[in-house]
Amino acid sequence: MRPDSTIHWNTYPALLVAGCLGAGVLAAHLLVAPMWVWITLGAISIGLGMWFQSRDSRRLISPFPLVTTLLIGAAVVSAGAVRMASFEATPAGHISSHVLESDTDIRIEGRIADHPVVRPRQLRMIVDVDSLAPTASEGPSISVSGRIQATLWAPWGDSLRAPEVLHGDRVQLTGRLEGLPRRRNPADFDYGRFLARQGVHAVFTVRDSAAVMVLRSERSTLEDLIVRLRSYVRHEIETSVPSENGQMLLTALLLGDRTLLDSEVQEQFRRTGLMHLLAVSGLHVLLVGMVIFQLLGPLLRRFRLGWYFTELARASLTLTLLGVYMLVAGASVSVVRAVVMAALLIGGIVLQRSSHTLNTLGVAAVVLLLMRPTQLFDVGFQLSFAAVAAIVVLQPRFREFVPQHWMERTWIRGILLNVVVSFGAVLGTLPVLLYHFGYASLAGIVLNVIAIPLTAGTLLAGLICLFGSIISASLAGAFGTTADLFAGLLLTTTALGDRWMSVLSVERFVTSLPAIAAITLALVALAQWPRPRNRWRLALGSVGCVVLLTWMPVVQGNLSPKLDLVFLDVGHGDAVVLKMPSGQTVLVDAGERNQFVDRGRRTLLPHLQ
Repeated sequence: MRPDSTIHWNTYPALLVAGCLGAGVLAAHLLVAPMWVWITLGAISIGLGMWFQSRDSRRLISPFPLVTTLLIGAAVVSAGAVRMASFEATPAGHISSHVLESDTDIRIEGRIADHPVVRPRQLRMIVDVDSLAPTASEGPSISVSGRIQATLWAPWGDSLRAPEVLHGDRVQLTGRLEGLPRRRNPADFDYGRFLARQGVHAVFTVRDSAAVMVLRSERSTLEDLIVRLRSYVRHEIETSVPSENGQMLLTALLLGDRTLLDSEVQEQFRRTGLMHLLAVSGLHVLLVGMVIFQLLGPLLRRFRLGWYFTELARASLTLTLLGVYMLVAGASVSVVRAVVMAALLIGGIVLQRSSHTLNTLGVAAVVLLLMRPTQLFDVGFQLSFAAVAAIVVLQPRFREFVPQHWMERTWIRGILLNVVVSFGAVLGTLPVLLYHFGYASLAGIVLNVIAIPLTAGTLLAGLICLFGSIISASLAGAFGTTADLFAGLLLTTTALGDRWMSVLSVERFVTSLPAIAAITLALVALAQWPRPRNRWRLALGSVGCVVLLTWMPVVQGNLSPKLDLVFLDVGHGDAVVLKMPSGQTVLVDAGERNQFVDRGRRTLLPHLQ
């Protein structure tokens, strides 16, 4: 590559389509416009694009190809806006129009749309509702549509008592229907908006355990298979893995279910930058899919079907198993992204076609945005795609700084590549983490060298345990104990890293648009290091954003002394934060603190930070 060569964006058409689709989703989110406006704009763009494409220009330099490309991009932007508008549209008879402001109980019927979350004191279900009736009268039920989140809480000091509910069960619930919760303080997590992005439009508080009735099962054959597989995995983990911590960690790694994992353990993973290991993603898909893909090759060649049919058969089997695993693991953003990219990679092997990772990443983004466009605003979506993109574009730059003779030894090369990949992922996700959480840990760059092999060992031993239980309980027990050993070492590594490497962290909320733009442009400039022209342009843009950020308080007049008085909702009352003109800060009240809740840590600290 020539040092000052330009970027050929047509190499990544899927990435460009994903960018335009995301721009359309963002436009529909920010601009209040009816769906017909976006449809009209898309139709006009397509019509003009076809007209320009049909023009026969004999000039050496013609603007028609560029204009046609821009019009195609505008059509894709309109398509993204239409998809977003259709997702947020609520038809007549929607459940959100029946939200009651009083404490009157109602009775609803519907189908459980996802795997219920069961905790020691809580049962949480996502329900597609189709009928509603008041409990105070004997009138007929009303046909409704829409999705709610239903929650049953156990009484204080008592354990949860509720019938077993599974994905696909038809249930009847009695309780109170309410609107989505609103954010009570500026830095609080907006749980109501999070539910809305999942397609949930109301919350339902179940009165008691007797108000949960399972009417019948309405599961399809595939859904029934998924439920049985999840039950089988849970049973084998409980039977074969000795320790409780090992069971909870392996459940999180295999099923993506972290509900039983201790909150302090999850905080340790977060503070050390190792939280990505608990999300079912590329590492899991690599072990499940690519290992199966490699093992099926020698097995299928024994049938002498020919190279093409052998490759087609093992690709089909692998992708089928990956699809089932994706559904068993909960079909989160990271695992869907990894499975789509793995499918394109395997398909390229069969068809003898190569594809750039950024292009496959674009295809995965298009699939996810078409499935649910509001995923664009989810932290998981942003972290997953930012990490992969950063690894692809930054990892080669960092490898150039590693002396070549260090790469001669296999074990040293493996460690260095792990560090380089981790460094790229940490830098790429830095803007997202600082914007949403105000915290980013650099300890993961070092800890990943140990933690990733331990996670892989836990996963691999756990998978062999599951398959080995079909053959022998002793074999399953041996590998279950091995998985427990790796899990214990991983938890110990995380705890020690949290204790000794907490200094390697950045604690600061970065919510200003110029600040985010400055960090992003600096990272892209680093990725464009071999191209001096692009590098310096991006670097100057980053410096310009920093200058703008520096002078914004002066222009806005924020440097003049003033008294700030902030009231924060801490449960039973308000905490008051006073910032004096002299710069001193006074805090009045910190809220409730007991064995169940700590308002000071949960509410005040994020705001003070």
